Amino acid sequence: MKKTMWIVMLVVVIGALVLTACGGGTPAPDKPVPADFAGKTNPVANDAAAIEAGKQIYTDNCATCHGDSGKGDGPGGASLNPKPSNLVTLLPAKQDDFVFWVISAGGAAAGKSASMVSWSGTLSDEEIWQTIAYVRTLK
Repeated sequence: MKKTMWIVMLVVVIGALVLTACGGGTPAPDKPVPADFAGKTNPVANDAAAIEAGKQIYTDNCATCHGDSGKGDGPGGASLNPKPSNLVTLLPAKQDDFVFWVISAGGAAAGKSASMVSWSGTLSDEEIWQTIAYVRTLK
């Protein structure tokens, strides 16, 4: 009985340590936006045609990880660690220049997840702005 108790306690302690190590903790603070991105604002923020174009770009390129509704629950993101960001709650607190930078340069450039790839070689600046305009409409 004594040996069984020690084994159970050991398993509980090791489990707690593993869960604590994998818990993620507090996210790293945002790095400052580089000078070549600083101060940029979305030129198509309220343009209905741009938002519609952004919806298609998002569906084709982002929904796999971030989910159809932007909540970070896409099937491609299920195996990522950390999980993709919930854009619905994240973006309202972020300025356009920061969001444009992260999408353009990738998460690692901004001190975020390296799973967020750089889209600057795939999407034009206009397409990135359209995508941001669309994502900001998600609720």
